[in-house]
Amino acid sequence: MGLDIWLSDMSKCTPESALAFKRRKHHWQLIEYEAEAVKGTMLSAGPETEAPDVIYPLHLQGWHAVCVGIWGMSLAAGVENMIEVRLTDDPCFTTFTREKPSLFTLEEGFWKHTDLTAQDLVIRHHQSGFPTTASLAYVRLTPLADDEARRIQEDRRSEESKRLIAANDGDSDLYMKRPTTREGLLARIEPYRNTDFRKIFWEIGYGSNALYRSIHGKMLGEGIEDFPRIGDRYTAESIHILTTEGVDPLRTVMEHAHSMGLEFHVSQRIEQFCTPPPWEELYSTDFYHKHPELRLVDRDGTEVAGLSYAYPEVRDFYVSALEDAASCGADGAAVIYARAPPFILYEKPLIDGFEAEYGTGPRTLEEKDERWLMYRATFVTQFMREMRQAMDAVGKKLGKRLETSAITLASRKINLFYGLDVEAWVKEGLIDNLIPYPSDDGHSFDETDMHYYASVTKDTKCKLFPNLMPRRIPPKEFRKRALAYYDSGADGLFFWDTNFRHDMTSMWATIRRLGHVNELKALATSAKQEEEPRTMKLLKLGGYTMVRYSPYRGT
Repeated sequence: MGLDIWLSDMSKCTPESALAFKRRKHHWQLIEYEAEAVKGTMLSAGPETEAPDVIYPLHLQGWHAVCVGIWGMSLAAGVENMIEVRLTDDPCFTTFTREKPSLFTLEEGFWKHTDLTAQDLVIRHHQSGFPTTASLAYVRLTPLADDEARRIQEDRRSEESKRLIAANDGDSDLYMKRPTTREGLLARIEPYRNTDFRKIFWEIGYGSNALYRSIHGKMLGEGIEDFPRIGDRYTAESIHILTTEGVDPLRTVMEHAHSMGLEFHVSQRIEQFCTPPPWEELYSTDFYHKHPELRLVDRDGTEVAGLSYAYPEVRDFYVSALEDAASCGADGAAVIYARAPPFILYEKPLIDGFEAEYGTGPRTLEEKDERWLMYRATFVTQFMREMRQAMDAVGKKLGKRLETSAITLASRKINLFYGLDVEAWVKEGLIDNLIPYPSDDGHSFDETDMHYYASVTKDTKCKLFPNLMPRRIPPKEFRKRALAYYDSGADGLFFWDTNFRHDMTSMWATIRRLGHVNELKALATSAKQEEEPRTMKLLKLGGYTMVRYSPYRGT
């Protein structure tokens, strides 16, 4: 690597008319600063500044490692701190958010390795559904030798490290980022470029409200006058604007994923039939209200919110939704069991069938009687057969085989209590990817029983991808947990709510390479452990001294 190039004088950005040394609407404020390793003039914009895009001319050639240095913190509750950057030829912007927000430090995030020939840097004040501040202090470029650039490109072409799965909660991703253009949608996929991610699971909606034009109802928010959460309104507005402009959200993100070599799998939570106030209109289905006879029934006869998968009609409703979405060109479908049990209890078909087979009613048995739990699980296994058949039918039309995946619970005990006979699914070849979620129904993040899961998938075609939780932990802890999973028999790793992770500086730089197992092992034994994220103290800011006595002490 060559000597670093520091782009720290942001007053060089154009147009000059978009810059000012005082806070002004529709302008970037220029703030002079001095830090431990760099000094210059940063760009800064407040939550309602609406600063326009500006360009920093690069005039460089060849491959470089690119890092961005950002300043600041959220200045009020509910205000995010984000900056967006892209190169001239990039299809969309990349967002950076501080992991350790502070007015007293700069924080650096790795962006990418890329050829900067004939490229300029475009800087944007991130505009989402929520107010944001944005401050870019510098861009650090490290020239790469030809052999270094060649090794990076060879590594990208290798399939060996492509062992990660991302999960995108499509609804919350839309309301947090509020994309209203095709480019904004592409930005939800672009962070996975040149990473260790092979697949992305994309949730298609909630209840009858879909994030695309579904056979089962309206687009999210159509016909709803009063939204219970401001984020729900932002999501509905985004989808309305996009579809009015002729942009299909599902197909757009799917096509961009495919253009990057990323598999795209549609997914849905298993019990998204109804939700109580204040979300009853937004996240409930007409199907639920029209079919009270299909609802869950507890041991004592009490009706439980939700529909039972003991009934063919319920199974068909769910299967047809994923079948419809997958027909848009997906590579598979994932059933999300982890966030919604129960979905089968003591409904009439179960009671009648059990009595006919065993000569006794299940309510006379202990709730966790193995005979009863195994019998109940046969109905969910039948549902998984129907899912596999549906994906086979879609695949025949698309000319490819579609995978089926299941996001399950932490252990055999918890799975079986809720009707999941994982061993039967694997033995029958009903699933390609098994993803244990380390949580019980109360989301307590119980440890995944890796010994159990590894024994179930060993010497089978089914791959094991444990979900690495919690969402945000230090990079060193991510690497430690990843290695522990690999050592326990994992084929790869799964990341719930990945869309809430890829804006963070060092966190994403670490997660994106967690498929490089040998690299993880080398780092684990390395004596040199760098600070993560990389920060440096500010010495001066806007003419104020930042050391010893805080200039903010009176605020």
